[in-house]
Amino acid sequence: MDGSIDTARQWGTLMKTLVTASAIVALASALGGEEVKIGYIDSGRIFTEYRGTADIETQLNEELRSWQGEERTRLGEIEQLEAQLESQRLMLSDESQRTKQTEIDRKRREYQEYVQGVWGPGGLLEQRNIELTQPIIERINVAIEKIASAEHYTMVLDIADGFVVYAVPGLDVTDKVIEELNREFEPLLAAGEKLKLAVFDVHEADKMARELGYGEQITQFLEAALVATNLFELVRGDDFQRAMTENMVVRTDEQIELSVALDVGRDARAEVILLSEVSVTPSEIEIESVLYDVMTGRELAQGRGTAANEEELESAVSVLTGSILEKVRL
Repeated sequence: MDGSIDTARQWGTLMKTLVTASAIVALASALGGEEVKIGYIDSGRIFTEYRGTADIETQLNEELRSWQGEERTRLGEIEQLEAQLESQRLMLSDESQRTKQTEIDRKRREYQEYVQGVWGPGGLLEQRNIELTQPIIERINVAIEKIASAEHYTMVLDIADGFVVYAVPGLDVTDKVIEELNREFEPLLAAGEKLKLAVFDVHEADKMARELGYGEQITQFLEAALVATNLFELVRGDDFQRAMTENMVVRTDEQIELSVALDVGRDARAEVILLSEVSVTPSEIEIESVLYDVMTGRELAQGRGTAANEEELESAVSVLTGSILEKVRL
């Protein structure tokens, strides 16, 4: 059995290598005289050395401990009922014994269903692992695409998939990908530098906000407050308008989608973008803003401010801005 498994694995690796080699040859042929530049990564190393995976592991372990605690509690209840039945068996009638055994059987079925629902195929553990790792995978893909585009790679392979059996070290871009990913844990700004910021029009989230027209006023307050920190340089004018036009963004009552806003930010050469909305009730004006990293799409910080009336809007924006600055790594 062991030998057949190893042989199958070796055969699979060989076939992958041959298929990949054929694909590379076909690609080179299709590109004609164009230079083909191929690099590779080790996704296993990237997952291990990317600092963003630590939070996911911690969160998954916390949830796992909760599931394990529930599993032990359910199993303990079954064992307690079985012990009670055994100790009372001589005093119980046949009908009472059957009733207790039926309850034990029911709890054991529920226990097995719980275990399967958490640890089985498609269970909670698998689902949460996918949910938590998907954003990481997307960030890794963005980093790979950025490096591949900047250094003109035609193709980037993953040696963790067994597609590469030999390559010269100079083609390995793993370290570059890891370095790019871990930039998010470094200070956003060096001394004296400013972040290029694109501030989108504040979305008026409800009918009352639209009727009062607070969006434009709050947008101006936000721009002024952030520029006053001397940490941001606003991207505006022709560059911003051109990026909006190229991405077919028109002013509507709908909030701009994050993916579209990130595309606009990249095209406008911004490093971060700010998306905000205002909602109004008879007793309160609420403003919420979120700052995003344009390259990764990662949320960097968020802030909230409230005002009782229009006269307090600027003060609410000041509170919101202060909250954002506290959370941004500077």
